Amino acid sequence: DPLALVQGVADASNTIPRWHLALAAYGVLSRLLLGTLNATYIIRGFNALMATVGLLALAAAARRLAVSRGEAAAITLLAWTAFGTLQLVMGYIDVYPVPLAVTALFAWTGLGALRGETHPVWPLTLAAVGPFCYEGLVLLAPASLVVVLVVLRRPGGVHRLAVAVAVAVGVAGFATVPGFGRPFAWHAFLDGLARVSDAELGL
Repeated sequence: DPLALVQGVADASNTIPRWHLALAAYGVLSRLLLGTLNATYIIRGFNALMATVGLLALAAAARRLAVSRGEAAAITLLAWTAFGTLQLVMGYIDVYPVPLAVTALFAWTGLGALRGETHPVWPLTLAAVGPFCYEGLVLLAPASLVVVLVVLRRPGGVHRLAVAVAVAVGVAGFATVPGFGRPFAWHAFLDGLARVSDAELGL
């Protein structure tokens, strides 16, 4: 995967649907900077930015989850020092800092929606666009359902949820424009995923 990512950034191609939007973002940077930086440096720079967003969002999520500053600090340190997180923030050459950032932002905004502090449009839109950044982010769907159920039980929840779903669907629709040239090309996107997936392994 790292070799495929470096090649995809070097030639500014978007041929790996598993990383559709992430590869598109790397590609924009590649077209802007490839004359001065090679693909590896572009990936490391963008991943450093994504990892920073992820770490800050994890800290913000911990603050919303915790009942005290000390508990928030403990949760933050636990999340930051987990082996997978540390691995992703140290010059990582692969796409995973992008899903780290999306997942952490989803946790922060999702907790805000559960507490009534944030509009549900934010976590639902992140969950809708997440699989276009990295296919594994489809796993945000069950947590999104929790947000939906909690918001529905509140006064005015149906209206807020309708707005959130409409925006999320719209953003997910336009997520196909970079690779397919048109919005709502979900069928083509799924066909591309099927072609590159290890179906014989059940993945």
